Amino acid sequence: MRETVERWARFLAAYIPDDYLPVAIGIAMAWRPGVDPDFWRRGVLFVTGAAALSLFIHGSDNIAGYLHGVDRLASATKRSVKEPKLLVTGEVSLGPARVVTAAMLALSLAIGAYLAVGVPWSVIAVGLLIVALAAQYSVGLSLSYRGLGELVVALSGLGTWVGFGVVTRRLEVAPALVGAMLGLFFASVNACSNQADYAFDRTAGRGTLAVRLGPRHHRRVAVAILAGGWCTLVAAVAVRAVPLMTGTMLALVPLHRRQLVALFRGDPLEARRIGFVALRLIFIWVAASVVCDRAWRAA
Repeated sequence: MRETVERWARFLAAYIPDDYLPVAIGIAMAWRPGVDPDFWRRGVLFVTGAAALSLFIHGSDNIAGYLHGVDRLASATKRSVKEPKLLVTGEVSLGPARVVTAAMLALSLAIGAYLAVGVPWSVIAVGLLIVALAAQYSVGLSLSYRGLGELVVALSGLGTWVGFGVVTRRLEVAPALVGAMLGLFFASVNACSNQADYAFDRTAGRGTLAVRLGPRHHRRVAVAILAGGWCTLVAAVAVRAVPLMTGTMLALVPLHRRQLVALFRGDPLEARRIGFVALRLIFIWVAASVVCDRAWRAA
C-alpha cells in the first residue's frame, strides 16, 4: 500500500511546489496584521484548489506525453532529472491515472465554485480564464502542442492576481503586475524544458514553440522572456506595486545569466535547474519583502 501511494505521489507531484506559489504570493500581498479568520480560511482553500489544479495539469501532461509517445523517447532523460515516467515504466497504469487526474480537476473546480460565492464577477472571470488555459496545456486544445506552452505558463502567473482577489473580493493592479513578473520567470524555465525535449518532441510530432522556431531562435525567445520578467520587476517597484526592498532582488540577475549561459552552450537541463533555483528564490524574496513591509507599516 505504501509503495502504491508513493508511486501516485511521484506521478502527480513533480513540480507542484512551484505551480501554486504565484497564488500564495497573491495572498501574501493581501495580508495585513490582524486579518480575520475568514481570510485564512479562504486563503488555505484557494491554495489547496490551486494545488489540485496543478496536479491535474501535470497528470494530464504525463498522460498526453505517454499517449503521444514523447515520454517513451524521453524516459531516460527524465529519470536523470528525477522525473521518472511511471506510465512508461508500467509502475502506474493508464486507467487509474486518468481517474486520479480527473479527480484532481473535480476537486479544484469544487473549491473554486465554493469560493466564488460573494466574489465579484471580475475576479471569477479572470480565474476562469486562467483555469481554462492552464487545464488545456496538454489536453483539450493541447496548447503546448501548438507552440503556446510558454504563453500559458506566463499567464498562469496571474494566479497572483486571482489569489489576491479571492481573499479581498476585489482586483488591484499591483498583484496583476507582480503576477506577470512571476509568470515570465516561470515561462523562462518552461522554455529550458522545451529546449531539453526538443529532439523528442520533434520526433513525436509535438509542435512546441522550440520545435516550431528551432532551437536557435527559441533560445532568443528565452532571453526575451527573462528580460521581460526583469523589466516588469523594475516597473512594479517604480509604481510601488511592491516595496522598494523588493528591488534588491536584482541581486539574482547573475543567476539568470548563468541560466542563459547554460542554455546557449547546449545544456538546457542545467539551465532548467538553475532557473528553478532562481524561481524559488524569487518567490521567497517577493513574499518576504511584502510581508515584512506590511508588518513594519502596521507597527
